[in-house]
Amino acid sequence: MLTLNINYDVLPDRLITIKLPETVRLGRHELVIVVDEQPIPSVHASHNAAKLNDFIKQRYELSLCEPVQDAEEIFTSMATRHAG
Repeated sequence: MLTLNINYDVLPDRLITIKLPETVRLGRHELVIVVDEQPIPSVHASHNAAKLNDFIKQRYELSLCEPVQDAEEIFTSMATRHAG
């Protein structure tokens, strides 16, 4: 069995081409492809969370640290106001 670890940038067409080493014999083989998706970098996630927190504070004078009695109504209102 031969294991190849390849880093590859997936392009919009989602096609990959792999050239196997000369040591691989000709004929039928089973290839197993494992896509190890990396999580979104935490820098972006924390940045987006901070932007959402700032937005809520500005629009609703609330902090995510304070309890919200009717969060569903607030977020529905946000979605309605900013859809479009």
